Amino acid sequence: MRVAIVIIAVLLLSSCEHEDKNIDKKIATFEELLGRQESLYLNEIISDFDIFLNQKYQTVNKQYRFEYYLKYFIDQYKYPSLRNDELFRLDSSKISKYRKSNLFDKFDLILPDSVWQDSFGINVLYNNQLETIIPVKEGDNYIKELISDLKNKPIKNYTSKSPFYASLDSIKNGNVLITKYLNEKEAATDIGPISLANGIVFYLDESSEYFAKRIFIMELYNH
Repeated sequence: MRVAIVIIAVLLLSSCEHEDKNIDKKIATFEELLGRQESLYLNEIISDFDIFLNQKYQTVNKQYRFEYYLKYFIDQYKYPSLRNDELFRLDSSKISKYRKSNLFDKFDLILPDSVWQDSFGINVLYNNQLETIIPVKEGDNYIKELISDLKNKPIKNYTSKSPFYASLDSIKNGNVLITKYLNEKEAATDIGPISLANGIVFYLDESSEYFAKRIFIMELYNH
């Protein structure tokens, strides 16, 4: 009996060590593809985030502090009247250097060249790319207001994309959180704060926390 217990313990320990090595390998691959400077900056942001969590949840087991914050974050967005200044913010003194790197997308905001209405809907022309919008309501006042809003609504013209998403894609196999996030990102482009936090809470475990925190931060600030 004792021998069997020892064998099981050894097998469990070996399995844990193998999983840890696999996670470490994925992290190393991810950071290599992300880039040295970009990894340094993203890790710095996460370090500041961890300091924030440790100060906010001193009485909570360290393992659960991120999850606690996500649930608090969801409530803050569900009930705007209760929102306060206790949400994490990027260090304003460091934002400039982060933006100069390739960590975040780079883009120009451009206004439409022309907006007009025809029998098919409202046409919006950006840099020779035509988009037709079908109004959800009828009425001259609504159409006029919609056209006016569209004339002053800029779109993003990307000059370079963050390597963050391609780096995640390279190590997504076997990680449900990353796979689900990338699929949702491809389908929706922009993920709302509540959907983001709910998704992370649902799939969060100890093995995915490294990537979960980075997904959370990048989705909130890469715009």
